[in-house]
Amino acid sequence: MAVALMTVTLLANLGLWFAAFYGHFHLAQGTGSQDYHFATGLFAAFLSVFAHCMGMFYFIGTGKVIRETVAGHGMDPSLAEEARSFKMRYFPVASLTLTATMATPILGGAVHAGRMPQGAHLGAALAALALNALATVVACRLLWRNLGLIARVEARLP
Repeated sequence: MAVALMTVTLLANLGLWFAAFYGHFHLAQGTGSQDYHFATGLFAAFLSVFAHCMGMFYFIGTGKVIRETVAGHGMDPSLAEEARSFKMRYFPVASLTLTATMATPILGGAVHAGRMPQGAHLGAALAALALNALATVVACRLLWRNLGLIARVEARLP
């Protein structure tokens, strides 16, 4: 599951960068299709939101299982605290990433409707790209560490 989450997160990042590149270099030059930018950007944003939400649920679920296993088998409580620390490190960056990623297509629609200046969409897109890159690095590091923690807990089971 962790590897699948990392894969989907990386694919979402690629899609977001592609949509941003297309929007900036083709739409801004008048050589591209707005529908294509809309479709790729919206799909990539959806994939990113899905990946980060699933990552949050993954840390909640594995943290609970580790906490219950540690308590039920009298293991070192620091194992459960380590799992909790993963969640606490991921949630702030994931939440900001979700906000910027959802704001980008919303503001893009407002720009298309003539209700917002183009800079609002561009600013949100740049924030979403930066935050998605950061959240991907944080998620991948924590997911690998979480897999190691799960292996350590399993190794201590009778």
